[in-house]
Amino acid sequence: YPYLLVPDMTGSAWEGEPRVMVCPVLSQEFCIEIKDFPQGLVEIHPDDAREMKLRNAAKVKIISERGEFESQVKMNPEVPQGMVLLPYRLRGQALGVLEEDADECPKLEPVKVKIEGA
Repeated sequence: YPYLLVPDMTGSAWEGEPRVMVCPVLSQEFCIEIKDFPQGLVEIHPDDAREMKLRNAAKVKIISERGEFESQVKMNPEVPQGMVLLPYRLRGQALGVLEEDADECPKLEPVKVKIEGA
C-alpha cells in the first residue's frame, strides 16, 4: 500500500454547507466540481497520476486492508506526492476503507491504500 489516504478537513469542509450555497460564487464553484466529478473525487499529485498512467477525472478504485471504494482522480500539484486527499464531504463513500475503532466509529485518520484503474 504505497499511498496514504488522508481525509481533507480544510478547504473542502465547507462544501455543501447551506450557508455557502446561497453565495453565488461559492455555489457555482461547488456545482462545477460536482458536474466534473459526479462519482466523487480524490486528489493526487500529477506525478503520482502520471506514474499510474491516469488522467484527470479517471475512474479509480482505492483499496485498503479494510475495503475499497470507487472514485475519480483530480490532479492537484499542491498535494504532496504519495498522498491521496479525500474531501471531507465525501467521507461517506470511503467508510469501507477508513479504519474503525472498538466502537465501530470511523476514524478520520490517514490510511495506507493502493490505487487501481477502475
